[in-house]
Amino acid sequence: MAVSQKCEVRLGETTGSLLLNLPDFGAKRQIELCVVDATGNPVASARIVRAWGPMSDGAAGLGEDLAADDSGCLRAVGYELATYAVRASVNSPGANIRQSRASEDEIIGPGRSPIRRVLKLGPPLGTLLPKAQ
Repeated sequence: MAVSQKCEVRLGETTGSLLLNLPDFGAKRQIELCVVDATGNPVASARIVRAWGPMSDGAAGLGEDLAADDSGCLRAVGYELATYAVRASVNSPGANIRQSRASEDEIIGPGRSPIRRVLKLGPPLGTLLPKAQ
């Protein structure tokens, strides 16, 4: 029978009989995300970020500072048992938030096979936000 006991280990120290249980995320899985504009043209340098919200609770992240290449795509390595929530966004240098464009959130569920998803950018956020008075 296993017994739980509080154990504090400081940087540079070691301890015996420590069992660390980590979650099993499964084998590695190839994930390709491609970003397109409203007409279906690839969007180079679009940022791919973790989506936040109720649908993304418990979702893993694919990494930090992710951006599409010149073909509008990003290739990443995920895991078969993990769920990912992503969104694409574009904001030109010097532009304000009203000029930014974003895709809808995309949920990538667990699976064994490689996956490819296309993230379509919506209209500039300024067309969706109320006008300042």
